[in-house]
Amino acid sequence: MRGSIAIARVKSSIAEECRPFAFCTLPRLLYAAAYRAVAAADALTLEAWVEPLHVGETLPAMPLWIAADRSVPLDLEETYQMACAARRIA
Repeated sequence: MRGSIAIARVKSSIAEECRPFAFCTLPRLLYAAAYRAVAAADALTLEAWVEPLHVGETLPAMPLWIAADRSVPLDLEETYQMACAARRIA
């Protein structure tokens, strides 16, 4: 039960983060999301980075958090292309 509550909170946080953008109203939204938990004085908060995805367009780079205060850029397009080449898909 705790896992499903945590997942619901993550989804809610991502939805809240992308609310200002028009693409969030689409019925079948495709998006890439990265998030991290940030410890405040008395609670954890969730920071989210949300990028819309569109079929046929280049995938974005997203932050990959490797420590509380350090991230590295993860190039999703490059990773996808390498995976396709390795599997001989493309």
